[in-house]
Amino acid sequence: MNGTTTMSKEDFEIPVDGAIGRFYDHLENHNRTILSAKFGDGKSYFLQKFMADEKVRENYVFLTLYPVNYQVEENRDVFEQIKYDLLIQMFVQKIMEPDFQMSKVHAWGWCLQLHAPTLVEGLLPIFSSLCLDEASAKMMAAFLMAQKTVGKIKKKTGELMEPVRDRQIENFIKEIAKNPLSGQDVVTEIIQQGIAAYKKEHPDKKIVLIIEDMDRMDPAHLFRILNVFSAHIDYNYRFGVNSNQPFVGNKFGLDKVVFVMSYENTKHIFHHLYGKDSDFNGYISKFCSSNIFTYSFSTEKEAFIYNRMVTNTKVDESMLRYLVKPELLQEHSVREVVNAIEGLEGFISYLQIKDNEGRAIHLHHGILKVIAIMRKLGMDNNGIKDRITTCLADEKVYKFLLCYLGCFLAYAHRGRWKNVGIHFRNQKGITPSIFEIVRIDENGKAECSYCGDGTRSDYEPEFSKMMDKVLDMVSA
Repeated sequence: MNGTTTMSKEDFEIPVDGAIGRFYDHLENHNRTILSAKFGDGKSYFLQKFMADEKVRENYVFLTLYPVNYQVEENRDVFEQIKYDLLIQMFVQKIMEPDFQMSKVHAWGWCLQLHAPTLVEGLLPIFSSLCLDEASAKMMAAFLMAQKTVGKIKKKTGELMEPVRDRQIENFIKEIAKNPLSGQDVVTEIIQQGIAAYKKEHPDKKIVLIIEDMDRMDPAHLFRILNVFSAHIDYNYRFGVNSNQPFVGNKFGLDKVVFVMSYENTKHIFHHLYGKDSDFNGYISKFCSSNIFTYSFSTEKEAFIYNRMVTNTKVDESMLRYLVKPELLQEHSVREVVNAIEGLEGFISYLQIKDNEGRAIHLHHGILKVIAIMRKLGMDNNGIKDRITTCLADEKVYKFLLCYLGCFLAYAHRGRWKNVGIHFRNQKGITPSIFEIVRIDENGKAECSYCGDGTRSDYEPEFSKMMDKVLDMVSA
């Protein structure tokens, strides 16, 4: 038996069309929001599907950051990392081109701040601390290697590399003093200019910043980022403007900002840091323009997973729900459940039996595949046996289960399936205690007869031994 499986993404696609539509409507009506999802609840899968949706792509362009991956140095603010990463993602998403022309005053600021002749070269010192994904790293490397492009930028900013005269520095300081809120930070100004220029050229496109995995960050960094965005929005209150209709707008001139995190996890972190009586709802409301969007595709996930299990095991869904209970699925991430359901063929031994004339009888091996699923989801042999005996004690289920299980129990008991009486009742004694296989139908399932002989006292250990042999037909 071989437990190695190859699974393509297309083989397991959980439909999320309804959630995509709901989140699209939510995003249309909220400039700042939180996409709240529990860990393992499929939010990365959902966001991938959302951003690939045709209607969404027509109206939005996305900048996605993963601050949890930053190697934050002690002397560098996590929000500084955010800004540089955002600038890089703007290059990658072609919101800004590498030959983007800054105004002279901000080009001066860039050179003074980073001591680099070009935007792209100025970003080099922080590449390693951002832990860029492969695509972004390759894109930035390509920019740097494009000598022709770099030369064009150098030519445009060449005059800035001349000896600095006192008068030029004085003019620069005067210029940035006109706008102290943004002028203090050249990188912020460059981001704002890039976004404004893109929106001017693409008036039908809205730019959405998505900050992923917030609740997996260091708490100090998480709330630092929240505080910066909230502080920007606080300018509304100074002017007496409703925060749902921002006067200042989002940070950097972004159209939409989405924080991705578990709302409840973040609430627990907040209370742990600041005390259980601290007002988390009031705190978070300064960031959210209204209510949050809670995402869980547990309903879609559950329906689709059982449907997939039916396809892979050929066992009726109602029976599957007794054996592989929804509660068990909820304990695992989508990825773990997918891995448990796929590639079952390599985990079972196919039992070959013959009738009295020596003709092969094809058994329904679905129950062995279900056992493989249960085992792959972390159930040990005792847990699997307990689940099966519980089902056999249920008068609504036992006959149905023995249609799938009966032949394997009989073969484990006597090495044959005909004329074998098997005790299976547990201590509750609700169901009959003995079954015998009458025939095997065209689907390989057993048709059984039952009687209520309850005189034997050794049926439980005998049944346990039979189940051990059945379980041996499934690889660990």
